[in-house]
Amino acid sequence: MTLTNFKKSWFVLTLCSNIGIIWLLLKTINNLPDFIISADKKREISSLIACVLFKFVFFLNPQIKIKALNNWDVVKSPSIFLINHTSPLDSLLFAAVSPLKHAANIRTLAKAELFQIPIFGDLLKYCGHFPVYFMSSQVGSFSVDKEKQAKVIEDVKKHLVAGGNLAFFPEGQLNRTDTRKLQTFRVGLFKMFSELQLGDRFPTTPMTDKNAKSISMYAFLHSGLPNAWHPKAKMGGASAEVYCKIFPLLFSRDSIVQDVQNSMQEELETIPAPATRPAYSKL
Repeated sequence: MTLTNFKKSWFVLTLCSNIGIIWLLLKTINNLPDFIISADKKREISSLIACVLFKFVFFLNPQIKIKALNNWDVVKSPSIFLINHTSPLDSLLFAAVSPLKHAANIRTLAKAELFQIPIFGDLLKYCGHFPVYFMSSQVGSFSVDKEKQAKVIEDVKKHLVAGGNLAFFPEGQLNRTDTRKLQTFRVGLFKMFSELQLGDRFPTTPMTDKNAKSISMYAFLHSGLPNAWHPKAKMGGASAEVYCKIFPLLFSRDSIVQDVQNSMQEELETIPAPATRPAYSKL
């Protein structure tokens, strides 16, 4: 066994072990009667536990060196986080660097098929993440079941209005080609943000509900993660230097999608770019 394969095997072992522990803890908590712990509190505790143990996965795998260029002090809840999508590890990286004070209220969007996967699907449900009902599983197909998705969008709105955070991948799919160039953003959720009456410029984002807090929008960008787990590889855990950064987004109401994508692309180009390995093991 080569050193690289050993690192990958160790990564898989630690990842699967932590997922198993998370599942047991979350299953126990979510099976408690609601009069002991409310459904909302169960989701918050579940998200916090998952975040802590995903941080532990990276702690146990020091071959993946995370170099955060972050300033989380500027982040206020409720917030919307936009993340570039380059690796199966994107979500874990975001969890690993997110401060715990934000972790309990972060929800994300994931394709509905993932909710059907044993154990992993349970984790998504326990944490209260939102499904996306795509009409097709083909790469590049973004049509959704409008009837099913309408209910999900209402739940997302309620979560944000109540002060929750939302993280999602605006590209809609893994970037399997040039990870230094963002793919075209999907416009669906941005329409919802307009309905929530985001302000014309950050951070002035008034809501229709006078009792609701304003929503802020941030980008979380990273580079080098495909070296740890490339989209074409079945197994992750190889040595890698990963740079990540969070920053507030500026936009105009009339061109929110293009403004946000342009801002993220410009900022991505300032983040150090570790050399991409010319070939990847399929393991």
